[in-house]
Amino acid sequence: AAAQPYEELYVKINVGADSYYYDSSHIAPVRPFEEIFEEHVIRDARGRIISGRQAGPAKFELLEIDAILEEIQSHYFVPAIPASVQFTPDGKEMFTLTEDVPGLRIDTERLKREITASLAEGRSYGVTVQPEPYRAELNADKVRASFALRSQFSTAYQNSTQARKHNIRLSLSNFHGMVIAPNASVSFNATTGPRTKERGYQSAKIIVNGKFTEGEGGGVCQSSTTLYNALLLADVKVDERHNHTLAVGYVPPAFDAMVNTYTSDLKFTNDTGNYLYLRVKCDQNTVTVMVYGEKLPYAVKRRSEVIKRTDPPPEEIISSAEYANLVKYKDETLILTPSKGGLIAEGYLDYYRGGKRTSSKRLHRDTYREMRGIAVRGTEERPRESVPAPSEEIS
Repeated sequence: AAAQPYEELYVKINVGADSYYYDSSHIAPVRPFEEIFEEHVIRDARGRIISGRQAGPAKFELLEIDAILEEIQSHYFVPAIPASVQFTPDGKEMFTLTEDVPGLRIDTERLKREITASLAEGRSYGVTVQPEPYRAELNADKVRASFALRSQFSTAYQNSTQARKHNIRLSLSNFHGMVIAPNASVSFNATTGPRTKERGYQSAKIIVNGKFTEGEGGGVCQSSTTLYNALLLADVKVDERHNHTLAVGYVPPAFDAMVNTYTSDLKFTNDTGNYLYLRVKCDQNTVTVMVYGEKLPYAVKRRSEVIKRTDPPPEEIISSAEYANLVKYKDETLILTPSKGGLIAEGYLDYYRGGKRTSSKRLHRDTYREMRGIAVRGTEERPRESVPAPSEEIS
């Protein structure tokens, strides 16, 4: 259709029995007439028009189109109710789904495209529309896809004290049954709270200033480390993570996650676009964190690369009667805690499809201190053995 005169342009939208009309007072050229005019004339040195060429049809737009369509939408919009889920990690059926409820809305994006295209050609626009049903992004079909086991990770603690095992179980119990909505963030410290005696934590080994010592909540770093590695294998975004000052034995270097109530945290965000669920299993030998969500179309594997190692220092020698039953004399030593060398390591995630590695991602480079061990020396002088007198030679 041919372009219309500017003053005759209009936009008319009918929604059921309602009509919304916008005349030329709501319509303006995309570019000022003066600017278009100047592009099609040639002036002399004095600014006088000496020639020109015919301009094409002017392009127009509906002023404040987004606000207009938003106002129309507000009269007919019925929000969709997303599906909801109840997660019972120890139940026979872990997931109980409540179906979504569709809503109503006008397709304002389509209206905007059609209005813009029509006015750009200098033509009026008229249409009759009806509110259309739509489903929430987190509808039942979408949420149902989040019930798959996305990843799991285990660490061993069979040689730990009962107090340390207790602390690991107690801290991870806060995550057992957790439901994490899309885009929600989680803090390990905020979830567990302070690891104090009043909150049920017991004294066990912790690392302070590069040394192993006793402290309340010992073992909780194994909890955060197990969770951290499960998140990595689930390809979930980790926002904050810290390594220990000393390398630990339950994961390779660069894959530990140290936490401290006040200074160091493990934080992550659900960037999967669907729900995530956490389940924890502890027995006498291992602790396991399972992450449920949409199944990954690829496999994720961890890789630790040691860049540099340093030799361990000699053990610190102490003398103590406490170990007299194990080492007695001053010329005897017994290593209680062996020294460890320092190291620098890098952590990587490797991504596989069809058994072939398709890409890799470097996570971080960590430095671990060397640790001076302890050896105990006996406290008594060794008695001189009686030596028999030499015998005379008989000829």
